[in-house]
Amino acid sequence: MDAAERRAAAVDEVQREALAELIRAAGLVRRAGVNLNQAVARLNATGRPSPDLGPATDYCMRVVGRIDQATRISRRLKRQAGSGRRSDGRPGPVRPGPVRAG
Repeated sequence: MDAAERRAAAVDEVQREALAELIRAAGLVRRAGVNLNQAVARLNATGRPSPDLGPATDYCMRVVGRIDQATRISRRLKRQAGSGRRSDGRPGPVRPGPVRAG
């Protein structure tokens, strides 16, 4: 496997991981929305917040924070991939140039 194939395999793995994280995030958003909707419906029906309103709101904020974090990581990885830098900020692998006789 040459260097280009190894880089392509690494990118494919990163993309698979990113997609899996997005799928998990979508599930969290759905659950958070259902919980918050139920808590707000009880507030609207009774005029008083139910005990689950605070935890539902807190959960929504954690989910949003996790999505924000995933977005920042994704953007950073995309910038690094475009700049030829590794995740530690150092330049990417040295690519050997043509062999010169001499």
